[in-house]
Amino acid sequence: MISPAPQWLYMPPIESADIVHRHDDGRMRIECYANLKSSGAIEYRYMVGVYPSGSKKPLALITCETSYFLELSDPGKFALGVFLPEGHHTLDVATEYGHWNVFLKKAVTVIESLLADSQSPTA
Repeated sequence: MISPAPQWLYMPPIESADIVHRHDDGRMRIECYANLKSSGAIEYRYMVGVYPSGSKKPLALITCETSYFLELSDPGKFALGVFLPEGHHTLDVATEYGHWNVFLKKAVTVIESLLADSQSPTA
């Protein structure tokens, strides 16, 4: 679920990234990132951010990530992660997420699900 006014526990430690695509419909903005540089043990290959239009604070971040420990346990695989205000969740681990088109397709599915959950009557 996407919270309208999130207070984040933590976010990925991204130092720099290239925005490779941006779409803003006047209500929400989606930004796709590649060439990410981060500090810490996790390496982020790709990321998609969901923002309210006009805001720099994300509602959700979907990531393709790896680490030394993931590489040891599952060589060549990448984790599909989601950062929400309440924290980080690993949704899946697969080799395919290391490919931009596969990651992006899955990120869109995750975003659609988060948006649908936030618009449900119980949200």
